[in-house]
Amino acid sequence: MVGYMAVGKTTIAQFLAEKLSAACVDLDDYIEKKGGKSVADLINDGGEEAFRKTERKALTDVIDLFSGKRVDGRGRAKVVVALGGGTPCYADNMDVIRASGVVVWLRLSVGHLTERLTAERGSRPLLSGVQDCRLSCTIGRHLTIRSTYYERAHITVDIDGLSPDDAANLIIEKLKRILYNN
Repeated sequence: MVGYMAVGKTTIAQFLAEKLSAACVDLDDYIEKKGGKSVADLINDGGEEAFRKTERKALTDVIDLFSGKRVDGRGRAKVVVALGGGTPCYADNMDVIRASGVVVWLRLSVGHLTERLTAERGSRPLLSGVQDCRLSCTIGRHLTIRSTYYERAHITVDIDGLSPDDAANLIIEKLKRILYNN
């Protein structure tokens, strides 16, 4: 799952994984457990570029970890991975992500993202210090840049107004169309 920060990737991934009887991995959680530091601390301590290299290594580790495990009838690992918002935008990560399975872009409007991120902006290094009056513009600018990568997803789901359960059900419908030509 790809999408901007606070879009609900982790929550929706958990719902989807349960419905698919699949494993669920949040890449940020994986990085934090492996490195013993929060993503915010990693970015604040080493900078975004150093974090993206750590994130890239974690991405390939997770792909390797699940390759060949819990395989379905089509030879694909049954795992749902919630990626960080910037993961697909670094190096050739989106190519690696696309090659490893079906990519779902969770898309949410700038207005809803601004509402969600206003309160938690301090814990988001890329938004810390952004004033209330600039938050929406900053998010919009980030989305303009990142959309080039997100648009390469196999499936796009607009989640404005959807519960996590409804979003997971919609993803399953779209997955069936892709995987089974229904």
